[in-house]
Amino acid sequence: SRSVCVVFAPTNAHFRKIASNVHEILSRGGRIILITDRQGMEFFAGESRASIQFLLVPESGEVSVAFVYSVVAQLLAYNTAKSMGRNTDRPRNLAKSVTVE
Repeated sequence: SRSVCVVFAPTNAHFRKIASNVHEILSRGGRIILITDRQGMEFFAGESRASIQFLLVPESGEVSVAFVYSVVAQLLAYNTAKSMGRNTDRPRNLAKSVTVE
């Protein structure tokens, strides 16, 4: 089975570079879960639907884009771990162990 790449592609100043990376993955036969807004989805509309699965997020401003995509990343990580039968509460007290000297 081919591996799957998860790509976060907000339509901001870095979108063209991300799009170039997406095309490189597709040219090598990779599959992609593309997390983007409507404008990004329209940009990749001509690509094979078998190779790209879209996860549409709301369009957001330059400041709020990090918060929107962070929530998506956290939910993706949580649900992936849960579906794999992993403990979603490990490591415990990570913030405390990292910030306390």
